[in-house]
Amino acid sequence: MKSTLALLLFLALPGFADEIVFRGLPSLRVISSTDHDERKQLDGDAARDAESVIVQRGKNKYFWQSRNNAPMMRVDTPGFTYFIHTGGLGYVKVLTGERKATNAPADYIESFTRGFDVITYWGRVAIGASQ
Repeated sequence: MKSTLALLLFLALPGFADEIVFRGLPSLRVISSTDHDERKQLDGDAARDAESVIVQRGKNKYFWQSRNNAPMMRVDTPGFTYFIHTGGLGYVKVLTGERKATNAPADYIESFTRGFDVITYWGRVAIGASQ
């Protein structure tokens, strides 16, 4: 009992909890394979079910919470922030600079592989990846 309480207090301390650094809701999903592409518009529950979430744990540790807590590396460049799966299975690219088109349909891309299929989402940022 005491060890459980101590663990809960430790996890509740600032700096130890996950901080959401990116959350995006997709509006389009494309699944590509060697023989076909499947495009699907997403809204409502379908968009919420496919949301992309990246959290920060500690100082410089990032995890793709919406993809089995896969470890990620963060790269900030002028105009974009990239979160790259450390095993090379995918990435999230987030617009952090000025938008050139005021009516652009998306401000992030999430892309990952499953076997030889590539799944890509485009959508809107709900919580940004500001530096």
